[in-house]
Amino acid sequence: MRDHERHNRTSWDRKSDRYQAGHGAWIGALPDAWGAWRIPEADLRLLPALAGSDTLELGCGGGQWAIWLAQHGARVTGIDLSGRQLAHARRNAAGVGVPVALAQGSAELLPFAPASFDLVISDHGAMSWADPQRAVPEVARVLRTDGQLIFCSTSPLFSMCWEDAGSDRPRWPGWPGWVGGRNRGGRPGELLRGSYFDLAPHPEGDGAQSFTIAHGEWVRLFRENGLAVEALVEPRPPAGVISHFYPEATEWAQRWPAETIWKVRREART
Repeated sequence: MRDHERHNRTSWDRKSDRYQAGHGAWIGALPDAWGAWRIPEADLRLLPALAGSDTLELGCGGGQWAIWLAQHGARVTGIDLSGRQLAHARRNAAGVGVPVALAQGSAELLPFAPASFDLVISDHGAMSWADPQRAVPEVARVLRTDGQLIFCSTSPLFSMCWEDAGSDRPRWPGWPGWVGGRNRGGRPGELLRGSYFDLAPHPEGDGAQSFTIAHGEWVRLFRENGLAVEALVEPRPPAGVISHFYPEATEWAQRWPAETIWKVRREART
């Protein structure tokens, strides 16, 4: 692993218990929902038929998505860098008696054979914390022909508009506000404070990093790796829905896209 992968693993091992204590029940109450505002899959209708599919969740965390997918007929594997996150996932799956295979590893070097999966999903998981230049080729490698990658990540606009509390210096909206369910480090504003062409990587403290890249860069990576874009969804939180992660950003997110969901399909190999 590279340095940021080791630091990300250490960081998530350290904060996993606080994260699950602060957000696990909220996520688990609506596991089939996307993003920081938990917009239901029933409203977005992104997933294909699940029955009998081989499905991989990248950055599965406590396994809430993975468990729901397995309950709806998928053969599910969850992978995460953090052994502590996987311990939560293992306990959650055992608690409801759902079979979910779990693996510890990086999305930048997936420990799976080529063409192993029909569906890969990530909801602010490994597709946000892994280097896209390495993760996208790996996802393309393990997807079968016509298999789909669907992932939710932070919008570049949200990142560019972020303001530190009491400072004019832009800062990536990362972990510190997630611990207790409130973001104490700032909020997005109405001014562009960062460069669209210099979005990644973002320091998360102690060497950990997350990644956001421009839309055009995503499209380039998809096309270079045999992935055809089917949809780019910019979900708008319903009125009255407050995010555990970014409560101060809810009004902003109803005016501008705070998150993006990409849906791409693996084309036939030549």
